[in-house]
Amino acid sequence: MHTVEDIVLTALTFSGRGDKPSPEDLNQAVRLMNLILKDWATTRGVQLWNLLEETTDLSRADIVLHNGVYYLC
Repeated sequence: MHTVEDIVLTALTFSGRGDKPSPEDLNQAVRLMNLILKDWATTRGVQLWNLLEETTDLSRADIVLHNGVYYLC
């Protein structure tokens, strides 16, 4: 799993920035990334880094008789 900082550092590298960003630049980039993610969650329903636990009721299994043998599907 990647942190926001990992993503920001990768983005800075891909954008052609070869040096190590200053703490101020990195903090600003992380703040902007967090604002983007908050906006996406609010306006687009995109939830990154949220783990959801759900349960689903499964339908009953089918029992099939084939050549005198019962199979549970």
